[in-house]
Amino acid sequence: MYQHKAPETVGYRSQRAKTTGYMLCLITMAIGFAGWYLWKWYALLISIVIAILLDSLYSIIELKRIQKKTSLNINEQGMFFRESAVASLDPTTRDHEQYRAYLDSLPEDESDEKNCDDIWSRAKKIEVVGPDFFGRYSIYVDQKSNVAIFLPKSNKTLHIFIGDIFRANRWIICDITGLKVIDKTPPEEAYQWKINPKDIWYRGKGLPPGKSGYRGEVLSFEDFIDEINDEWLDIKIKEYMRMMGSK
Repeated sequence: MYQHKAPETVGYRSQRAKTTGYMLCLITMAIGFAGWYLWKWYALLISIVIAILLDSLYSIIELKRIQKKTSLNINEQGMFFRESAVASLDPTTRDHEQYRAYLDSLPEDESDEKNCDDIWSRAKKIEVVGPDFFGRYSIYVDQKSNVAIFLPKSNKTLHIFIGDIFRANRWIICDITGLKVIDKTPPEEAYQWKINPKDIWYRGKGLPPGKSGYRGEVLSFEDFIDEINDEWLDIKIKEYMRMMGSK
């Protein structure tokens, strides 16, 4: 799914769930008032409780449907919603049919390297394994979509790629003392990536030849609140040196 498709899917379905929830509440309340008039006063109280339960149940069901369609959890759906036309009060969203037509017009990527999404990856630390020559490692993405990939090696050296959501623009190698023995700008086409919720795809002339792309599997992720800059980088290098038992 392209970057602009996911927010609108979340926005459209959230808007539809909200409208349906209002309708359920109105119908249930109308039944409650009728019960109050024809039966007992507490029929209205019962209808209010039922309305709240039905609205909550429908919201949960719709969240699950969105998750199934987009592979986004509840927190990620909230972040995507803020990027949608609904959140920005776009006039298109006032007409249900017009908004649905706009959503249907957005393209989807059906390739194996789908779901590259800048919004999803923001403010996350992502634990990844693979491809084989990378091993297990961490990817850090800050709120501005700056990316840092830390690749600890068995010889206690540390390889680091710094870049944006698409490619590396800085390549660092630290020796066992944490000294930056290489710190340079690689060619633009050397190291490229797509960060997805389930996997990371790599390609570029700096990777081993023979394949058009290499895949890393996402193991887990968590919130990352820091900003990737030189000060943060120096602190993180020292942390990795301690973890690897380097001097």
